[in-house]
Amino acid sequence: MVILLILAIQLFYLFRETQFNKSCGFIIFSSLAWNIGWLIILQLELSATGTSTYGSDETAYFNTMLQAYDSENWYEIVKNDFNFTYVLYGTLIFKTNIFDPSVFFVRLGNVLLLINMLMFVYLILTKTFLIKSKTVYYGLLFIGFNGIITWTAIRNLKDVMFVYFLVLFIYILLELFLHKRWSIIRIIGLALSWFVLEDIRQWFPYMAIASIALIIFVTLVKNKRFFFASVLMGGIVVASVPLFQKGLSTLLVYTVNYSEAYDGGNITNLNNISFLSLPFSMGRFILGPGPIRGMFGSDSFLTYTTTGNLLITLGGLVWWAVLPLFLMALMSFRNIKKMYLVLFILLFYWATYSYAYAGSGDTRLRGVLYVLCAIYTIPYLVNQFKKRMIPLYVLSFIAIVLVGSYFSYISLA
Repeated sequence: MVILLILAIQLFYLFRETQFNKSCGFIIFSSLAWNIGWLIILQLELSATGTSTYGSDETAYFNTMLQAYDSENWYEIVKNDFNFTYVLYGTLIFKTNIFDPSVFFVRLGNVLLLINMLMFVYLILTKTFLIKSKTVYYGLLFIGFNGIITWTAIRNLKDVMFVYFLVLFIYILLELFLHKRWSIIRIIGLALSWFVLEDIRQWFPYMAIASIALIIFVTLVKNKRFFFASVLMGGIVVASVPLFQKGLSTLLVYTVNYSEAYDGGNITNLNNISFLSLPFSMGRFILGPGPIRGMFGSDSFLTYTTTGNLLITLGGLVWWAVLPLFLMALMSFRNIKKMYLVLFILLFYWATYSYAYAGSGDTRLRGVLYVLCAIYTIPYLVNQFKKRMIPLYVLSFIAIVLVGSYFSYISLA
């Protein structure tokens, strides 16, 4: 129970950082109860079918964790696994648990990671961007109670660990470069986040380096050091060509066309993978899966559970209601200027998985995007959204429902 206890202590520490804000505390602990409740429901459903895991990925993770748990050379088994950090995380939960190893405790750890991540979102919005509006709580409610994010959290998958460290990485990066709050703890936290994120997603260093370069470039421009900004931009352009080739090779690991498009380290033939179709893929990625596919999960997904179908339906419906606000924030130059780092990371992630899966990525990949979208959109709602914009919101929502329903119908057919 040591790992779970550490996460619980961290949650208490983060809550203390909010000066024990009652509204924040109520949302945090309500979200914890919501996610644990669904976790128990999923566990009961799987137990009734004679299994404890759902899907090939989490079954593979669980089997490796069990193998390491039962072995004297457990670290060698973990170290040689492709998913090192996440498997290590689960193995340590088993090793420090007073109960027999069960996937339930790994899932519970993921829920605690999600709730801790929620606290970092709160700190980013209130401490880093100095937002003192109650609108922040709606962002926390969206993340904490969104069905798709909950579905991601209650499974034995590494995506919750990824989004936890990604939000931590963003928070520390903003603290270091935006507010100049340098400390050994933050530098260690940044390095740890980088290590874990790179281990989980091998393309992460490209995004991290580009993010830091973007911060430096914007800072130089704001300080009117245009010569150094121009030199930096020139260096980025020169370095981007080989980095792009290498980064694309890394990205192709995630595509279904990998064997056809990648040959011995050289990009030879992209076949169906086309940058020209990227805008359409990005639209498909952010619009889906929608509530309709969740309602007909038996027809939409290769494997499914009733719990997952219900959560995807609820999450998809809430996302369609929020999506017009995100699109409005996306068109606001003022919000782009304020939230440029979050937007860049958001667009990088969005484009990466839209390209890799032609816009049809798993719901757990969308759960990560929803968290980033919430962080990006809240400042827009606080500073720019007015009552006169409600008709635009309604029209956008109707358009999203019609387009989303149409494509859902086509995919089901």
